[in-house]
This record gives sequence, structure tokens and C-alpha cells, in this order.
Amino acid sequence: MRKAVCFALLLALIILALSPVLAKTNAQSLYTHDEEALEYIEMVDHIGDSAFMSAASASIVLFYNGEPVHSAFYGTGDADTVYRLGDISSLFVWVSVMQLKERGMLELDRDIRDYLPNNFLRRLRFNDPITMEHLMNQNAGWEDCWRSETAFSEGDERLPLGEYLSLVEPGQAYRPGTLKTESTFSTSLAAYIIECVSGKTYPEYVRENILAPLGMGSTAVDRSLSDNPELIDRVKGGVMAFTLYPSYGAYGTVSDLSKFMKALMPAEGAVSPLFSSNETLENMFSYSYKIHDYINGISHGFIERDGYIKTLGQNVNMSGFCGTFALAPENGLGIILLSSLGSIGADSTFDGLFGKRNIEIATEELPYPSALTDEFMRADHPHSGYQEFVSYLKVYHPLISMEYSKFSENKLYLYSKMYSINYRAGATYLPYFEVITQIQPYLFMDKAGNMIYFDYSGGVVNKMVFDGVEYVPTEWNRSLAVINSSIILVYLCALCSLVPVVGVVIGIVHNKRRCISTRGASKLLLPLALAILITTINNGILVSYSSANLTYAQTTWQFIINYVMSAVMIACVLGMAITWKKSELFKYQRVCYMLTIAFAIIIVLFMVFWGFYY
Repeated sequence: MRKAVCFALLLALIILALSPVLAKTNAQSLYTHDEEALEYIEMVDHIGDSAFMSAASASIVLFYNGEPVHSAFYGTGDADTVYRLGDISSLFVWVSVMQLKERGMLELDRDIRDYLPNNFLRRLRFNDPITMEHLMNQNAGWEDCWRSETAFSEGDERLPLGEYLSLVEPGQAYRPGTLKTESTFSTSLAAYIIECVSGKTYPEYVRENILAPLGMGSTAVDRSLSDNPELIDRVKGGVMAFTLYPSYGAYGTVSDLSKFMKALMPAEGAVSPLFSSNETLENMFSYSYKIHDYINGISHGFIERDGYIKTLGQNVNMSGFCGTFALAPENGLGIILLSSLGSIGADSTFDGLFGKRNIEIATEELPYPSALTDEFMRADHPHSGYQEFVSYLKVYHPLISMEYSKFSENKLYLYSKMYSINYRAGATYLPYFEVITQIQPYLFMDKAGNMIYFDYSGGVVNKMVFDGVEYVPTEWNRSLAVINSSIILVYLCALCSLVPVVGVVIGIVHNKRRCISTRGASKLLLPLALAILITTINNGILVSYSSANLTYAQTTWQFIINYVMSAVMIACVLGMAITWKKSELFKYQRVCYMLTIAFAIIIVLFMVFWGFYY
């Protein structure tokens, strides 16, 4: 017995010792003679071993001097494992746009309505031109298109791209060129313009002009994989129905993406197979949007990452998936990372490889930050429909408050105001609080080295940029005080709507003048109270749906109920007002009726104010 126990313990120790070896399935290096390359390889392996050892599947490829020099795989991952590409999918869109520009088929500074069918965009608030560069820079002014993430039923997902986009068009909240709102609708609209200009479907165009020339046979850009159906059974984690395609809809392998990255960093003297001239490639990698030297810009759809050298690409962290496609064209350094382990690893791998840019601390006197104190709202959150209200209840809260320190001339207190628990660096916080230090005029830095910039001119703050996201000063009717008041009032109305029901029961028990009678205002009390209660419960269900990834078709009944119950409440209130004097009511009944009418009015005003009808 003792021998058996000892043997089991020994076996367990052996398994524990070998587990890292078993988890990391394969690693291969081609550059073993270059010291700098070896340092990068060692760094990637170190970060990968710490981040992805527990991953079900992860694949990494390192580029050096424009060539793939090292690969590492974890779990079941290998060079041919198919992953969801998430935001990386958008890079195919922007390369396609630059190809068409090179061929003279579209212009980046021309109004996109010249390429679209007549009256295609129907929800524009401003008549200013919207250019392809606005789409590339994510500053066409559209609100975040949350509703399109869960817009339609499964059958409708197979609509042609143009028909689909016309149904999910978001509202335009800002004048084009003023604010970056990270609109995925912009990327999908650019893909539709590619269809309009080329005469081909977007998947057809990409296959003929990017995938086939580069030999990327294990990549699909259609969300249903109809352009490469043999990949369906190979996708790690299964196929997802990305409704707002092609912003997120592509699938592929690190092997294929390596071919794509190599084409974006051709050898000296060689021409990229993606373009007729490297001048187009250089133009694509030049800044198209940059507001400050230390704030990451955009190069024609390629997002700049914080590094000691200019680094471009896309990074995505989402449920069940994380990935990085980042390259530094000037020195041929790049990395591709795809993993089925969500929300970790991509940032740490990137930061370890490319580092942080060097920051110069100003030595001159800096402006006192009191003028910067305000409450700021994410510019890209929804501005219409019930999703606007729901956005304030999300884990990533759109409201940030700034307060200046009376004891330090160059510091601001940053508060993130949240209604739900969030996580930062593994610690639970509510709310998030941090002191940020001014290092240049209106440029602040937190302890982690993240930049916070205030666009301050004309005596006002036009916008704030924090962690790559742009914020605008909050209007009074969307302040935290108004939001809190709205929530409290709805809860009180829901709770107090039970009072009339209790009053009816008491009246029946004591057999006095019944609250429910055949005449006057009294018979309308109970249906009014029930309408308030049903509406409140229905809106609670609607709010819960926002995180359940349900389609609009599945929430239609909630909107219908809101319309019907609103009609019932308005009818009951009008009826009670007309018959009030004819009703013989006790004093407590009159008070009860007046409160119930007030609750109904508050509920209806709340739904109108926050758009709970659409």
C-alpha cells in the first residue's frame, strides 16, 4: 500500500514537472545567429509561457527584418489552427480600399455618398461630406452601433451587405471629422463601398485581390464562411454569427496572417504583391489622424499602438478570444498572436515586444488644471434608443469625472463612476480612482504610463482622450445626477405601484366603499397600477436582454408592451381626470389616486426621455 502511494506521488510530481512541456506543443526559431533576434525570441517565449500555458489553443509568430523567424504553439494550437480574427478582420477592408485608390477607382477625400446608392444614408444629422478617410479614422460621427450587434434574426443575417447596413444604420451624433467614435458601422460601410465600386461582393473582391495572390487558402472573410466552407469544422471555438460583418467576421490561421504581414513589409527593393507601387503602402502607413505626439493615431485604418517605434495593426480582446496583429514597418518587426483564451495575453505580449515610447517631461510652467474639471462621457456610446440608458449600466462605464487637487498644481483626480463591479490589474474596484500627473500642457499620465490628453481651446474642453478612447463633456441632462435620479424614481414608482393594489384589497376586506366600483375614477385605479407594474417589469427584462446578445426580433414584444401599457396609462389618467369629481372617494383614496397618477406620468416620461420605445 505504501509503495502504491509513493508511486502515485512520484507520478504526480513527474506530471507537474512536465506540464509546461506538454502545454507548449511546439516552438521553432529560424534566426539563431542574430543577438537582437534571439532577445525578441526569448521575450516572446517568456511572455507566451506565462500568458498562454493554460490556453486551450494559442499560436504565435514573430517577425524580424520582415521575415517570420519564430513560432510558438500552446495547447492544441498549430500553424493551421483556424481562429476568429475579430478586429483584425478590418485590415482586409482598409487594404482593399487602398488598392482601389491606387487603381483610381475611388478617392479618400471624396464624399462617400458619390459611391453609394441614392439616399442610402437616411439618418445623417449633418449635411457635411463624409469621406473614406473619415471611415478609416472612425470619425464620421456615428454613435456606437450596439443595436446592430444584436439586430436581426438568424434568417435575416444572410441579407446582402447593402440591405443589411441600410437596416442597422446608426444615428449620427457628431459632425464628421470632430470626434473618433470607433464605429464598426464605418468599417462595414467601407466594405459595401468596395462592393459598389468593384462590382463584386466583398468576399469575392478580397479573395481575388488579397487571399488568392498571397496563397491564403485557410482564410475566410464572410461571417458564415460561405467563401471557404471547408474551414467550418476547423474553427477553434466554433463559428460565431457576427452580425455586423465584415468588421469582425473573418477567420484564419497564423500561417495565413504571416503571408499577409510579409506582404505588408516587403524586402528592400521588392514591391508588395498587394500593390503596384510601394508608394501606396507608404501612404497607407502614414498618419491620417493624429491629435498629439503622445496620443496614438490612425494610419488609414491601421491603429497605432504605444511603442518605442511606430507600430500599427489591430488588437482584440473578447470573450473566448484574444489576438494581436502588430507590425513596425520601419524596421520589419512584427508579431501575430491568436488564442482561444479570451481577454489576456495580447497586451502583455505586445508591450513586452515593442515597449513604451519615451516621454519627455516638460520643464516649463504648466497650466493649472482647474479648467479641466468636469464630467466626461464616452463619445462612442449610444445616443438614441434604450441602449443609451443601458450603456450607463455596463461594466465599462462611459462616465469619468475629473477633479483638480488644491494642494498640487499639476495633478488631477480621475474617478470612473460605475454601477457594477469592474476589474483592473486583478483587483476589484468600485469606483476606480487614480491621481494623474500633468507632464506637458494638458497632457497627463497615470502610474501605468497611460496618456490622458485634453483638447482645450477657447476656454473650454472640447474632448478628452483616455486610453485611446475619446470623451466629451457631459451635458446636464445626461449627468450622473440625472441618471441616478431616473433610476431611483423608476424603482420608487415600481414599489409604490403596489400601494393602490393593497388599497383595493383593504377596501374589499373592510367592505367599505370599494376601490373598484362600476363608476367614476375608482374603477380605473387597478388597471393603472397594474400597467405601471407591468411596464417596470418589462423594461427590467429589456435591460437584461442588453447583455444576453438577443436579436431585435426577439425584443420586439418588449417594445410593443411599452407602447400598449403607455396607451393604457394615458387612457386611465385621462379617464380619472374626467370622472374625478363624480367619484365619491375617501381622503386616503384620493391621495392614493393622485400618487398613482404621478407614478404613471413619471414612468411614461422616463421611457420618452431615455428612448425605451425603440
